[in-house]
Amino acid sequence: ERALTAIYDEPDLLHDMIDHRLGEIEHFVFPVIEALRPEVVGLWEDFAYNHGMLISLKTFRELCAPYYRRVASFCRECGVELLIVDCDGKVDQFCDLLEEVGFNGSWPMEQVCGNPLAEYRKRHPSMVFSGGVEKEIANTGNGHRIEAELAKVPLVLKQGGYFPTFDHMLQITV
Repeated sequence: ERALTAIYDEPDLLHDMIDHRLGEIEHFVFPVIEALRPEVVGLWEDFAYNHGMLISLKTFRELCAPYYRRVASFCRECGVELLIVDCDGKVDQFCDLLEEVGFNGSWPMEQVCGNPLAEYRKRHPSMVFSGGVEKEIANTGNGHRIEAELAKVPLVLKQGGYFPTFDHMLQITV
């Protein structure tokens, strides 16, 4: 219950927690990025669920955006071309926020949540998307449905900035 109300009741505590985490990233991760100069840096969040953001846009901008901007700025200074975030759920608003803070990629673009890849591609021409192929079609043995699922891939591939993969990981049983 305390965690659910901390945004309202204890914003300073949340800022301290995020400051601490950013300090760890700056201390442990930034030197690796600076030394190796990767082309891609991936982060993990879960700011969304099947209908949208778990926190308000205002709260994200106030609480999280400054830290995202710090990471994005450092990565860009080191030549990172793709800053991609793993975020489950319906990510339409989250993609808007990512662009605002200097990130340019999102995955897994879960189809079970209704993320329309072709529409997102048009709305966010500079972003890179990955995923968008519903894993449960294959995971549950419904292979006969895979053709319809894969039919959307060529259109989005033609638009560019897209890596077709299963949403999350495909489970293989032996």
